[in-house]
Amino acid sequence: MKRECWNRDKLIHQYFGVNLNLVWETVKRDLLRLKEQISKY
Repeated sequence: MKRECWNRDKLIHQYFGVNLNLVWETVKRDLLRLKEQISKY
């Protein structure tokens, strides 16, 4: 969870230092898993 918080802070406050390719790869990798977890509720 700490990593996710750090990533959120970096995205919100340091947008010029954000690696957009890394963000996109993370979204592609984790979006399906997130969708599955959300659908349980």
